[in-house]
Amino acid sequence: MPVFEIICLANSRKHGGRCVAGLRTDGQGWLRPVGSSEDGTLSPEHYTLRPSGEVRIFDRLLVGCLKPQPEPHQPENWVIDGTPWKLGDPLTPPELAKIIQPHFVQGPALFGSESDRIPFASFSDRPVPTSLALVLPEHLQWKIATARTGGRRLRSLFTLGGADYDLAVTDPVWEQRLEKLSEGTFPAGAVGLKAEDRILLTVSLGEPFLKDNCCYKLIAAVTILPPSLRSILVRSAKMEDKEKKSSAAGEEDFEAGHAVEAGEAEPAELDEIAGLEAEAELKRDLAKVMVREYQHMASDLRWEVLDYLDSHPDEPLPEVARRFGVKEGSIRAWKAHQTMGTYRRQNERKKDRIRRNQEPLFKSPSAKQGPRYLERKRYSNFIHFFDKTPEGIVCPHFFILAHANGCPYECQYCYLNLTLRHYPEPTVFSNTARMFQEVREWLLAEDKPAVLNCGELSDGLAWDDSTELSRNLVPLFAGQKRHKLLFLTKSTNVTSLLEMEPTPRVIVSFSLNAEEVARRFEKKSPPPLKRLEAARRLRERGWDVRLRLDPIIPIENWAVHYRPIAEAINAVAPEVVTLGTLRFFKTLPNFARFGNEVFRYGEDFQDPDGRLRLAPELRLSIYRFLMDILTCSKIGLCKETAEIHEKLGLAGEKQSCNCTLD
Repeated sequence: MPVFEIICLANSRKHGGRCVAGLRTDGQGWLRPVGSSEDGTLSPEHYTLRPSGEVRIFDRLLVGCLKPQPEPHQPENWVIDGTPWKLGDPLTPPELAKIIQPHFVQGPALFGSESDRIPFASFSDRPVPTSLALVLPEHLQWKIATARTGGRRLRSLFTLGGADYDLAVTDPVWEQRLEKLSEGTFPAGAVGLKAEDRILLTVSLGEPFLKDNCCYKLIAAVTILPPSLRSILVRSAKMEDKEKKSSAAGEEDFEAGHAVEAGEAEPAELDEIAGLEAEAELKRDLAKVMVREYQHMASDLRWEVLDYLDSHPDEPLPEVARRFGVKEGSIRAWKAHQTMGTYRRQNERKKDRIRRNQEPLFKSPSAKQGPRYLERKRYSNFIHFFDKTPEGIVCPHFFILAHANGCPYECQYCYLNLTLRHYPEPTVFSNTARMFQEVREWLLAEDKPAVLNCGELSDGLAWDDSTELSRNLVPLFAGQKRHKLLFLTKSTNVTSLLEMEPTPRVIVSFSLNAEEVARRFEKKSPPPLKRLEAARRLRERGWDVRLRLDPIIPIENWAVHYRPIAEAINAVAPEVVTLGTLRFFKTLPNFARFGNEVFRYGEDFQDPDGRLRLAPELRLSIYRFLMDILTCSKIGLCKETAEIHEKLGLAGEKQSCNCTLD
């Protein structure tokens, strides 16, 4: 019976057991060990290596097999013989790279199509040569939703060769890692990934699904490439690119030679000699470049390891060596040289290089200019889709532009105290060149008309005087006719907008409240009447202005306090008015930094989104009171239940509100 040596590249969840797959070290491609059951699911006694536990990605395994059992959708299946698997010595990063690199798929197609599934019947005409692929994704995101059965559904969104994919994740390690994320779509870094981390995905074709008889593409493994392996793969990619360019140049030389023979150009022996000398010089230069690139990558890896040791002094060296894929002796040598100061000058040069490559930061505002903020680069996507609202809560889906995190106004009820609980200080992202380019690409790529909300994770205009955000974004939207930009703000900082030509592709929306409510719970925000004055000036200038009275808080004599602000809203004559009452998640009071008094008004009515709210009868009374005063023809509710919409006779999902196109 044959025994195969494979490098494990998948250990995914399957029908209560596991599906393990890997690449053979003899260069013969993929192998998927399967059990003797009908669907081939592996049991714990198969994939558990004592005392090491379950098999892990990049483990070198010795697997005994009985016979091949190819399926139309999975040709690499082999039935195991039931003997315990053995764990071999780990491969070095160069050895590992040599095995896995030929199996990277560049896209755009995966297994012959760009769909997320393949009809099983199609395999009889076009059998797949393999049902496994390695992918280095671009624009990776995590998507968490609730399945029809009530459980969590984890998916990954990514781009491959220009094609967009939305695939289910069945890697149990990453299912556990992503447990802390709520419903919604999140950037790759939401689970602590660093900017320099490179993700490797193992994509597999699953078993035929009973309902449609299709084999779905699944992400069977998510792997953070070790730095040493990542460096080798990057270097190899550069070499391949150079070889392609060299090959293209060779083809041009070949065509030129034929032109000479055809009499289109005179042959010149001296030119031929010069060409040979130039070719030799090019090879010498390329060799020097590769040496320098290798030295830079080796130096970067060395400092990455040493920095890790400084922050994890108690971790054993063998574990560190395994984590980074380097020899333990090399790490000991690096530590010795670090102690002797050998690397001091190299480290200074590295720091200088980093400083030269940094983009210029915004000039931080003085107290006279406006509220202060921290500055840093953003490494995840600036734009992501907001679709967290569950069924039963009416809220339009829109896109978020994360130009900043946090807000300077310190409102007691603000949900950002929970969302950004690990980032207490407002932060403005400084790498604006990439942000504006991402906006340009989004404007071209997003086919369906949509709203890009510039005030979901921060105030849209609080720092506009110093960041000049509006001066850069407005022209991008004014030059197209499909999408709209939304500035949502409590600020009165509208100078730049007043100086620009208005465009119907930009909406400016002001959040308001009753004067007494603002005095109690919106400590550092401008008074509501000053916000209304800024809104009036923009409206007169020709801008599309919307007003949002939210969150309405039923302080004593609430009707007396809210009537004046409602009448003042009528004087501005906004395009849309949105109403919303106090609502918050149960855990928000635990992270509130500016007082807890406001949360005494909320109760748990088991609403679909899990938020605490005012009593339904009180909410209906508040909405009816204000709708009787307001003269605006377009009135919507913010994150309110479908039941309340129905009782008020509102359009629900078809309503106009703060975040809709119209």
